Amino acid sequence: MLTRAVWQSDRAVAQGLRRLIIPLTMLLLLLACGGCGSDSQELDPGQAQGPQRPAVAPLAGLPEFPPQDAGQAFAPRSTSEDIYPMDGALYADSGGNVTTSGSNAVLISSDGEPWALYSLGGFGEDDQLAQISVEFNAVVDPEPGAGMWFAVANYVTQSWELHSGQPGTYDFIPAVSTDYVSPTGFVHIVALLSGTGQGIISSVNFSRTGAGAIPEPPTITGGSSTFYSTTLTWTPVVGAIGYIVYRTEDPGGLSLVRITLSPVLDTDYTDLAVFSDKDYYYAVAAVRQAIGEKSPIFNIKTQVEDLSAPQNLTAEAAVDQVDLSWDPVVGASGYNVYRSSKANLSNEFKINGGPVSTPNFQDLDPQPGLFNYYRVAAVRSTEGPKSSVASVFAPAVDLPAPQNLRLVVAAADQATIAWDWSGPNPGYFRVMVKEVPEFQIEPPYFHLAILTGDKREDNLSGLESGKSYFVRVCATTISNLPGRMSETLEVVADGYWTMDPPEVLGPGKPAIKLLSEEGDLTACYFNGPEVMVARRDGLNGWTTEAALTDDTEVFTTYMDIVRCPVPGGPYMVTSVMERPFDLYGAVGRPGEGWAIELIDGTDDPDVFSPENGFYCKLAATEDTWAVSHLEIIFRPTVPAEETNKLLFQTRPISGGAWTRDYTFNTTMRQPLNQSIVVDNGEFMILRRDLDSPGLFVGTSADTFASWENILATPGENGGLFNDLELLNGDWISPSCNPTSDRLELYRRTEGSWGVETVDDQSGEPDRSRVAARGNDIMIVCRLLNRSAWHLYYFDGTAMSWNSQPVFEPAGVFSQAMDLAVLDGEFYLLFDDQIVDEIHCSHLTPPPA
Repeated sequence: MLTRAVWQSDRAVAQGLRRLIIPLTMLLLLLACGGCGSDSQELDPGQAQGPQRPAVAPLAGLPEFPPQDAGQAFAPRSTSEDIYPMDGALYADSGGNVTTSGSNAVLISSDGEPWALYSLGGFGEDDQLAQISVEFNAVVDPEPGAGMWFAVANYVTQSWELHSGQPGTYDFIPAVSTDYVSPTGFVHIVALLSGTGQGIISSVNFSRTGAGAIPEPPTITGGSSTFYSTTLTWTPVVGAIGYIVYRTEDPGGLSLVRITLSPVLDTDYTDLAVFSDKDYYYAVAAVRQAIGEKSPIFNIKTQVEDLSAPQNLTAEAAVDQVDLSWDPVVGASGYNVYRSSKANLSNEFKINGGPVSTPNFQDLDPQPGLFNYYRVAAVRSTEGPKSSVASVFAPAVDLPAPQNLRLVVAAADQATIAWDWSGPNPGYFRVMVKEVPEFQIEPPYFHLAILTGDKREDNLSGLESGKSYFVRVCATTISNLPGRMSETLEVVADGYWTMDPPEVLGPGKPAIKLLSEEGDLTACYFNGPEVMVARRDGLNGWTTEAALTDDTEVFTTYMDIVRCPVPGGPYMVTSVMERPFDLYGAVGRPGEGWAIELIDGTDDPDVFSPENGFYCKLAATEDTWAVSHLEIIFRPTVPAEETNKLLFQTRPISGGAWTRDYTFNTTMRQPLNQSIVVDNGEFMILRRDLDSPGLFVGTSADTFASWENILATPGENGGLFNDLELLNGDWISPSCNPTSDRLELYRRTEGSWGVETVDDQSGEPDRSRVAARGNDIMIVCRLLNRSAWHLYYFDGTAMSWNSQPVFEPAGVFSQAMDLAVLDGEFYLLFDDQIVDEIHCSHLTPPPA
């Protein structure tokens, strides 16, 4: 099969002769007419069939040559002889004064020569033009000599061949059919009206013959690879409906195997079934009615494997079993799992047989009564680097872990700890003590506490005052086989902030918020389906009432409270309903009633489960309420960034409608937390961003047109559970950084933000809150790795941080805490998940 380029080359001599002969012939015809000018016509009786009628020959008005290859590209072929009819109205281009009437094209001329161009593509190299037939009506109201003319694009003479047409049907049968096919496989014919009148074109039929059902081979133009994929591209083939890709590992192209079951519709393909550092050889064939010849082979070599180490390896232990899981590694075909019983990994060995196919593994033979140390490596053709270590204590017997490990008494050189126990009477309790929180690094010191009756506490003596110790407890059998371990408790001898006996606000659950307003404390929290507000009168205790309530709906998950900063000003409470996820607010004062209003909702019938009010936060000036919240609207056909929005809305305190002052598009359900405050009469938002990782500050002063990234290391996953508090006229915010497991404090000084590390070994800090008095700062933060709450205190005089566990009362387990300062004293609001109550307690500083 010849390519069109070779075909054109073989006809070069014939084309040259035609370029000489045909112009001479036309010149002789013009001379025979006496140089008729506008009365002349170019006739080729060997090509136009049927009688020719005299008319005014149009020497001007035809489109430029060559015409643009645009129009009806009919493919694939169904037989070797095709007829493609098209309506007269389907012209590809026109010279003006051409209108459509139903399926007809109407050429109207009073002072010009309108034309309509009809085009057909999809001619292969072995295809020929057999005939073009045009059906048209007689010219309506013609002037003398007016008529219809037809011109066909000739690619040998590089000009239009002009013929007059008998009203009714015009047939063009080429003497040499290939002269009229463009290099890209198009044929063009122009219908032209000369003189005054109207011509109507009703249809155009193109007839094509040849072996065009079998396409020419494409040419592979390029290829690229990673260590686990190859991508190749090729040239398009005229009329192809798709492409078949073949592959072999033989350099000679032998044993090519088809790797695409269905034809590929595009002119590129990515092969994922390859290995690293190998040569692959590809060929591509086009498909019309049948599969054509294959292209020449094309070599692509995959890159040398560069697997990354698995991330986020976790281990959970039961008796005779440890469950491991980790994040998948791109390009991995499997994983190897390694275990050691020593912290230095000196006796590490692989515990799986063949590579593990999924990112999880179950070790059914851990070392009982010891810490087991695990690492994982991804595998493809080779093994990649190992992950970081995950360690877990494997119990030898099925005894539960002691619960609610806590400090009872702290003295200068000793401390008493206690715990809850719900299992059968054990033989002993093993109390383990270390000076660092990572128990797995080295064996802890421990002793056996032989306890009797219901006593579940132990005294630790010989401690160094002010130094942190870390304690875990497990029950053992009479033969000293250990069960499951408790969580870690941090113990400091002396130097504690202590919690006064708590005041009970009433039944309730998180989320919670504590305000110091108008000389006393106000709290907000959930109780069942309602949002509660509790106000403390220092003499008469707490008064609690429902601010947001509905007879049929449940308020849940997110809420906030703020007060208008004028004497006796109202409060506003916000929360989101469980279903539908609409954002509501309530305005009022404790003891004076609450007016409930809808802030943001939707009644769009095309919306599936709209979610408004997520992470809602409030702020207020003397004349304006403001709320910032996340709106997520599920429309399957709409991109996420067009439906997920962080909204900033305001309304006058005096009343009126809520307006959307600002919308920030986001592709993810973020932020995980945000804060909104008032700064010099303007609203300021601190938000975390996951699309472009950072911690961003923006203000209403410039309508949130710009955002400042204050994160110390841009690109880190920082800013989790932030909080903003005013300190000496400027702002501070604790920031949990899960990328580095640090608790940080961001502090704005003279308009610039700086960062300081509060705890670099906190281990996944979570849910931090901050309060300030003078130059002193208090942070309460939950540490996930210890399942415990910690207080961090910055002494503004000594300019140093101190940390300690929160001494919750016996039997209390908290999920949420908040801080406030009243009359220079710190107060802590917390929940008791065991009995579902909300408590508030004054914090007493350590002795001077």
